[in-house]
Amino acid sequence: MEPNNNPNVLTLGDVFRILKRRKITFIVVFLITVLLSIAYIKITPKVYEASLTFEMKNVSTASSLLSQYGSLASMVGINLGGSGGSSINNTIEKMKSDKILTRVIEKNNLVEYYNSNKNPSLIDKILGRDKEIKLRDIIESLKNDISINQQNGTSFLKISYQSTNPTLAASIVKSLYTEYLDYDKEEYFKDSNSYLSNLKKLYNPIEKQYMQIQKKILDFQVNNKILNEESITPYIDQYSKLYFSLIDIDSQKKQLEAGIKSIEESITSLNPEMKKFFIENTGTISTLKQQLINLKIEYETLKLTSSQNPKLLELESKINVIENNLKKQINDILSNNLKFLATTDPETYKEYISKKIQLELFDVMKQSTLAILNKIDSDIKSKSPLLYEYFQLKKNSKILEEKFTRLKTLIETEELKQQFYKPSLSIINDVYIPYKSIKPNKKIIFLGGIFLGFFLAIFSSFIKDAKDHTIKDIYEFIRYIKNPEFIITKSNYKNEIKKIANYIYINEYYKAKIGFTSVDYDDFTEIVEQIKNRLKKLSGEKEIDISILPEIDNPDFILHENEIEHLFIFIVKGYSSLENIEKYKEVLKENHIIYVENV
Repeated sequence: MEPNNNPNVLTLGDVFRILKRRKITFIVVFLITVLLSIAYIKITPKVYEASLTFEMKNVSTASSLLSQYGSLASMVGINLGGSGGSSINNTIEKMKSDKILTRVIEKNNLVEYYNSNKNPSLIDKILGRDKEIKLRDIIESLKNDISINQQNGTSFLKISYQSTNPTLAASIVKSLYTEYLDYDKEEYFKDSNSYLSNLKKLYNPIEKQYMQIQKKILDFQVNNKILNEESITPYIDQYSKLYFSLIDIDSQKKQLEAGIKSIEESITSLNPEMKKFFIENTGTISTLKQQLINLKIEYETLKLTSSQNPKLLELESKINVIENNLKKQINDILSNNLKFLATTDPETYKEYISKKIQLELFDVMKQSTLAILNKIDSDIKSKSPLLYEYFQLKKNSKILEEKFTRLKTLIETEELKQQFYKPSLSIINDVYIPYKSIKPNKKIIFLGGIFLGFFLAIFSSFIKDAKDHTIKDIYEFIRYIKNPEFIITKSNYKNEIKKIANYIYINEYYKAKIGFTSVDYDDFTEIVEQIKNRLKKLSGEKEIDISILPEIDNPDFILHENEIEHLFIFIVKGYSSLENIEKYKEVLKENHIIYVENV
């Protein structure tokens, strides 16, 4: 076996040998780690998770009826607001609000429960952390521990809560859902009643005005003997229709103006440098920039390789033209917000232009509607002052009648909505008391303990092996020096001594001076005597010149080293230090090595 060229690099074989040498350490560390993981499983409190899945409905059945009358509300100057459905994020935040959580805590007597079941450790008592648990503490704890998540791609939400008490976990989850439903219902009726109250405040004076004007019309008809209304009825109907159309136009104009203003503000609020960045990385400007970069690269490359090339002047001229063109275009776009929008965001530009056109059209519609109203007014006025006065009464009556009818419809719709009220949430999977704990995960912890134990056992084995500075096996010696000429073990002790003696005899080393020494081991005289006796028998000589020298790291060793022609050095497993082996590497390589496995 050849020595390793780099003894500091471990091979796979070295690793297995280390583990084999340190098998006791490996087994002990591995078993302790696995036992600790089992103990952790046993002492860790079981944690249970309760959950409830519900669907969030955007609009109730009754509220869909209300949407049919949205335009009617705008005719009487009323804003209905939303349809009553809440966004998922709003629902989640409301569920975790202090108000709802306080109700959950009170319903489950959590303040009393946590205070009566707290079991502070000695450290908590010393540090003063065993104080009474307050309502605020539990609210903050529930906010952190209650999980409300939307299920992917659905309007389903899942409430989950973990506790060492499975019944409590289920109770908290159910309470959160029911308390939110109660809260949502209370808020709905509160808002609905407020809305109804405002509608009725508008309805009552309009009803009164309508009744008053009806009386005036009757009185006017009697006093002026007006029996035939057919001549002005078409005018009145047309006027009423145009009047409410005008209100609708104004409402839509306001929405368009808000949209246009939003786009304009988004442009004007942009930082000039950010505007420039958008321009330079969009459309034709980006193309010009890339073209300019390519020309400059070509120019600089040509300048390095051929500084006198006439093409340099042509490239320089092109670069100047494109640079000036680029600056001009950028400045031109920056000076005009519409050009900036068209360059950087064509879709928003189209939307902006579309809104602008619609706004202009609505202006035209409004002007034309006003003109028709004025013409109707002047046409009636030109017929007769008496007829005009009657027309004014009928016109106002028609408008009030429309408002009266619409308001009445809105009130009836809202009252109907209250009667058919349905919760905005419905349970998909109801909560149940969990019977299986989710923590600790026995399989994961146990497998983790095995994996960690295996890792720590290997690590500990390597550490212990690294701290042992003696030669540990024959392979380690070979890695550092060479294959020893002789290896003595318990099983081959006698045969190996004969082998050493035979080797000396065959090579006639016994005729010269033979020396025996060692690295960090001095109890080898018995082996030397046995070798010496064997040599006497083989050679027939009474005396063999064999010297036992001091250890190789002994200062006196060099006094005898030159007298010896053949040197045999003992390396003993568990005794000979790696430091001395490394230090006297050349001496070891040049002489005969007797490696002793067991002594």
